[in-house]
Amino acid sequence: MDGIGAPASFADREAYAAFLANQLAAREGVERWAAHHCPPDLAPPEVTPLIVADLQDLGSTIIPATSAPFALPAGSDAIGLAWVVAGSHLGNRAMLARLRREAPGAPVAFLADERMQQFWKQLRPRLAAAVSPAEAERAAIAAEAVFDHFLAVFAGPAHGRAPGTLAA
Repeated sequence: MDGIGAPASFADREAYAAFLANQLAAREGVERWAAHHCPPDLAPPEVTPLIVADLQDLGSTIIPATSAPFALPAGSDAIGLAWVVAGSHLGNRAMLARLRREAPGAPVAFLADERMQQFWKQLRPRLAAAVSPAEAERAAIAAEAVFDHFLAVFAGPAHGRAPGTLAA
């Protein structure tokens, strides 16, 4: 999921900022929904403050009212949300390695966050447990909703910044 909209090169600060701004726009809604509706063991760690910090370190101007609303569909299971968000950390690790090669010294608070890795480890036994076809379907509906949400945000205009707003 996190590879969606990744810049062709992390050395392009504007493209990296646009990627982070879109991550912020998508994740704010997901995190807000999860904080109010997920059982505590299925609520992913909040990473939006880390994204904001990275954007600020890049010198990007953040427009706070750009988050995309999110809600899981009725009848879905929040474990699907947790699976997608926690699993995306694996993509973050790959992007982090690329970022460090292409843009040494660039802010990496979001991509380097270790809390999501711990959340993934805690979640894995639940994901490996046997479930009924109906339970699997509810989890899949939730997972698809999260993927669709991110795809919709990244398909739209860049969020969280105006063109040319990075500090020199």
